[in-house]
Amino acid sequence: MENETVVVPKENKTKTTLALVVIIILFLGLLYVTFTYFTNPKKKVVDSINKFYQNFTEKMSSNKAKGIMSNNIVGTNGKLSIELNSPDGALDKFKNIDLSYDYKEDKEKNRASLSFDSSVNEEKFLEILALAKDDKLYFDLKNLLDKYYYVDYTFVPLLKSDDVSDILYITDIFKENVVKNITNDLFTKSNVEIDLDGKNVKVTKYTMNISNDLINKILTSSLNQIKNDKKAIDILAKYSEQESSKITETIDEALNNVNEDKSTYSIEYNMYVKNFINIVKHEIKIEDTSLAYQQYNDIKEYVISNDSTNFVDIKVNTKNRTISGDISNVKLNGTYTNDNVKLSLTDGNQTINLDCTNNETLNNEEYGINMNLNMSVLSGKEEVFTAVINFKNTTSKEEKIDNVDVSKSVSADEISEEDTQTIMTKLIELPIIKDFYQNYSNSLNNVTTTTEIPMM
Repeated sequence: MENETVVVPKENKTKTTLALVVIIILFLGLLYVTFTYFTNPKKKVVDSINKFYQNFTEKMSSNKAKGIMSNNIVGTNGKLSIELNSPDGALDKFKNIDLSYDYKEDKEKNRASLSFDSSVNEEKFLEILALAKDDKLYFDLKNLLDKYYYVDYTFVPLLKSDDVSDILYITDIFKENVVKNITNDLFTKSNVEIDLDGKNVKVTKYTMNISNDLINKILTSSLNQIKNDKKAIDILAKYSEQESSKITETIDEALNNVNEDKSTYSIEYNMYVKNFINIVKHEIKIEDTSLAYQQYNDIKEYVISNDSTNFVDIKVNTKNRTISGDISNVKLNGTYTNDNVKLSLTDGNQTINLDCTNNETLNNEEYGINMNLNMSVLSGKEEVFTAVINFKNTTSKEEKIDNVDVSKSVSADEISEEDTQTIMTKLIELPIIKDFYQNYSNSLNNVTTTTEIPMM
């Protein structure tokens, strides 16, 4: 059998060649697009803005008491306790300070009530009862003058659950206009070395001057968009409790102010990128002051500096959950968990230790927080001051606001001279005021007896 030569048709070779060319072109195109994408400064800045904005919206939407505060009748009550100690007894007169309050409001009836009580070393300092209704605020300085006075007052609910979507609708407009007005031609590019965790690292630096003109351009486009957006106007009118026409008038005034602004200041924004894609540092420079945020490995670093001198340099290790750094030459060290932060600040032989804990409880009826702060100050190894601070607060659904008889109340404008004198007398008789006045008088006497009067 004779050998046969296989002849590949010329048409097939051409198709194969064309296919390879197309693949190469597509590959090079993809490579170019990828390179352009990752080296595009606007894209990186916009991604950073979107990431920051996403965190912002998530926190705005995470109001734990939102469901409770959506009820018509809501209340919040709490207590702040402070205990101060020093070995020399200098703080004994203020050793225990207690403040407590109980506030309720009825959004449907435009009513609210408040009771406030305070004491120092278990001696009553000030007690106030208040009631808001019928466009008046009635109040009774219970331990000073047990009588109700009133002033004109427009009820405004304090425990309301704002619709986060409304707020975000407005902030979205500003964010969109920021992104729209950032263009690649605003950036300059340079190759530099920066310090990351004690090592010199080569990075690409993108610099953008945020001029007054750019800020005014963003403000103008944002305000014009809001002005022509009925939903945005309605939202602003609702939260400001003003007519829509007043909101439009206010926006026009703001636009006129922007147009008349001839300032020439500039803020420098720097973005540092490692290996084309990793943003390792954001920096804002205002004249000689720099505010920087760096992120590398498991470290988040916050730096405030002036002329290459760091005033603040704090590092947070998100893996080990440790905190370290300097604040104006004061050494900082600490640890943190989800509900506890422990910090130690040292300057020479002076040390301040802080231990803060926060616990939360939540159910369908109430939301509670319990915060504790323990503080100690040491000189060497000697403890010279301690403070224990506890704050508790509970926000809950309520059934009603207790009625108070204010039929014999008097306008605050008509307070009598006798009542004024009674209030002043009882204030001066309060133990803490009396002690303060006595100490002040003694210090004046000491100054008078020890100061030599020159002879004329």
